[in-house]
Amino acid sequence: MSGIGGICELGAEISNAKIDAVVRALAMPDEIGRDASVAPSIGLGVARRWPFQQLASVDGVRIAVDADLINVAELTTRVKGKFSGAGSLPLAELLAKLYRIDGPSFVEKLHGAFAVALWDERAYRLILAIDRLGIKSLYWTNERGRLIFASRARGVLAALSESPDVNPAALMQFLLFSVVPAPLSSYSGVEKIRPGYRLIFENGQIRHESYWDLNYDESGNFDERHWAEELREGIRAAVHRHLADLRAEASGAYLSGGTDSSSVTAFMS
Repeated sequence: MSGIGGICELGAEISNAKIDAVVRALAMPDEIGRDASVAPSIGLGVARRWPFQQLASVDGVRIAVDADLINVAELTTRVKGKFSGAGSLPLAELLAKLYRIDGPSFVEKLHGAFAVALWDERAYRLILAIDRLGIKSLYWTNERGRLIFASRARGVLAALSESPDVNPAALMQFLLFSVVPAPLSSYSGVEKIRPGYRLIFENGQIRHESYWDLNYDESGNFDERHWAEELREGIRAAVHRHLADLRAEASGAYLSGGTDSSSVTAFMS
């Protein structure tokens, strides 16, 4: 996947060299380019794997995004309704304008996988967010008022003044469950943003906000056929949303032979 990263330090000049170090640490073998955007208090960078625009500066908003959204058409319609002549916008510009409409709650409108970093030059506000299920990642740390963030931990490490120690709590989680759950990371002082959360850095303060969570609504309906139909159509709708604009001859599915992948393949067909 591509990667985004950056540094936010209120009132400071962020050098291109520092952002370049973060982006170089994010690089993957199949990247196709690197972009950076630097302004007072903020520096953003992208290690691109996709041909579309992932970095933009629009109307006082600087944004870096790594996303695979399934409702771009819906978002475009919303933006066009508020901004005359918006036309067909690159994804980064589209999300910047969406922020101008909805403020920090714009992430609630995004469906699919995403990691986004947005700097509001007017409000001196940084917003970091990932998707509802944690398909994408963002690591971050606050080093003496300097907030460093990146899609992968090594991007954060590249900008730190000192190398952090191993996080013993994360090590224990990995030995027990073979995974390090958010907000923990393998490094002391470095955290991961939790799925369905946004981090807001404003006035030197950090706050975490949940923008989405699962609902477990109880029902008095005990009809087995009803719930079988609900489950089947729920899976069908989820699969079909991800198939929009895809060509059959260029699409496929990974088959493990289990119920999950077999069901996805059946609904794709």
